[in-house]
Amino acid sequence: MKYKLLIIFIFVINSFAAELVFVPISIKNINYREEVSTSNYKKVEYNDLNKRIYNMRCRNYLTSDDLVENLYRAKHYIKKGKIICKKDVYLSDAHKIKFNFGLLEIEKDGEILNETSKYIRIKNADGTIEKIYKGIK
Repeated sequence: MKYKLLIIFIFVINSFAAELVFVPISIKNINYREEVSTSNYKKVEYNDLNKRIYNMRCRNYLTSDDLVENLYRAKHYIKKGKIICKKDVYLSDAHKIKFNFGLLEIEKDGEILNETSKYIRIKNADGTIEKIYKGIK
């Protein structure tokens, strides 16, 4: 009888034992469409029980291997101290623009919106629009 009770007790304790998981937590506020890099988050041990209780919506986490292979940007504002899920980020299309002004060559991430003889208008990867003047000839 004692052994059966002991075996049941050990089984119950093992079923409630929490498994440690390393999850990425943001160490600063990440703005909308901001690039998510390794300096934006840290890996924290998070036990499985707390993960189920506090964060039922996040199943796939962003890993450092993902960040090395691809460029990710935030889909929405991510508050400091929150877990970064894969559904909170998207793969960024790295559009490289290279234009030459004689001795000066510029390469930027973005798209060319308009080009005239006086300036080039560029839409940056974060959504802002920039106008670069070519200079007077």
